[in-house]
Amino acid sequence: MLSNLRGTILGSSFDSYLPFSQLIQLVEMLKKYRVPFIDLTDLSNRVVLPEKVLLTGNAVASVTLQNATVRWKTFNRNGQLLAEDEQRTKVSGRREFKRIGIGVYELVQFSKEGEK
Repeated sequence: MLSNLRGTILGSSFDSYLPFSQLIQLVEMLKKYRVPFIDLTDLSNRVVLPEKVLLTGNAVASVTLQNATVRWKTFNRNGQLLAEDEQRTKVSGRREFKRIGIGVYELVQFSKEGEK
């Protein structure tokens, strides 16, 4: 089927409930056919805004903070809040944020004194 799609761009998705072994088989098949494809695991999977960081996959983001309160939230695929936490002490300096791995995406918010 793939050989019939020469010169065509094809998009697909792989649901998170499917076994990881099937994803490996799919990637190996694409490599075998020498079909060019974008491997999303090679992308950054993060969005960095002035006061927020959105992390998906195995994303990592570094941010410089100044006297900031750090809040962490994680959500499922439907956008429902699964867990949240707030750091009790103010943080300054360079911080690296990594996904904890709960849910599909995590949001880290940081604000200065008096901001929410």
